Amino acid sequence: SRVPILIALGTVKDSAVVRDGKVVVVPQIRLCVTFDHRIIDGVQASHMVKTITRIFADPANELGS
Repeated sequence: SRVPILIALGTVKDSAVVRDGKVVVVPQIRLCVTFDHRIIDGVQASHMVKTITRIFADPANELGS
């Protein structure tokens, strides 16, 4: 395709993860991203990843809800 960036979201699934030494079930989502390196630099991609990570970590706070 002729787009500079493509972001695909998967479905939310419950997964077992370790938090504070205990196994807990949390919702997780698969996020796939591809970008055209001729248009988007690695530094810009890094900023994008940090921003997306921050939003997914606390969506209510980041989206102003």
